[in-house]
Amino acid sequence: MQRTRGVTKIVGLLGVAAIAAVAITPVAASATESTPALPDGVTSTTPPPLSPGTAASKAGAVYQQSAATPGAAVPLVTVETTPTGPNIVTTPVRSQAQARTVATDAARGNDLVVVKADTLVSPTAAPTNDTYTKLG
Repeated sequence: MQRTRGVTKIVGLLGVAAIAAVAITPVAASATESTPALPDGVTSTTPPPLSPGTAASKAGAVYQQSAATPGAAVPLVTVETTPTGPNIVTTPVRSQAQARTVATDAARGNDLVVVKADTLVSPTAAPTNDTYTKLG
């Protein structure tokens, strides 16, 4: 009788271990998954670098579209790739020539990927009724 109980306990423990292994396997597998595959033909999510000429043209066009009046300050945003992540710089420019110069300088390292005007972002929905507690 004691031998039967011992075997029953072992079989029971093996059953519990099997159930635990089945329950944990999907969690462990998802924790070790790599980043999802990119679509066919796509080799990177980083845009290709802009040449100095292309960057200058884009910057000139950005200034022309964004300046309300000639000589108005436009915040020009340049984004360069670096080993530690993107380097995002905003430079106020007051002419197309200045915008072109800033973009050309940024593109010299062959790592400039974005040239855009900085824009203000405002909410499109009605304000919330959130309340905030004053600390102190």
